[in-house]
Amino acid sequence: MQQYQQSVVGGFILNDKKEVLLVKRSNTDDFLPGLWELPGGGTDFGEHPIKALERELREEVGLEVIVEKPLHVDDYFMENKDEKIHRVEISFLCTLVNKEQEIILSHEHQAYQWVAEQDVEKFELTDYMKKTITNCFENI
Repeated sequence: MQQYQQSVVGGFILNDKKEVLLVKRSNTDDFLPGLWELPGGGTDFGEHPIKALERELREEVGLEVIVEKPLHVDDYFMENKDEKIHRVEISFLCTLVNKEQEIILSHEHQAYQWVAEQDVEKFELTDYMKKTITNCFENI
């Protein structure tokens, strides 16, 4: 079994109402189909986490952001018959470069929603993502 580590970044993007942007994964995705999450993704080899997040947010939601500061760091394991992956995830506070930007979802997601802190529990999230979002709100 191959084992390796992967770094992952997430964008905790707030609007003027202090609502966070959540995206819903495509129902056809192999990984967590139909669940809500922060936008983001994996870093490429040698890519700085902030540059990776800027790229991922352009690709996934069409947004240009300023990456402010890390809010939450955590890790988890993924395993299948051929490999075991240790993912280390950094979630960053992000602000929009232009508040009038239109969100354009990639094929990876089917919906988005701006969500107030008290409403996060109404969305279908993994326990890991609930903890991440809660910690991000506590650390802004």
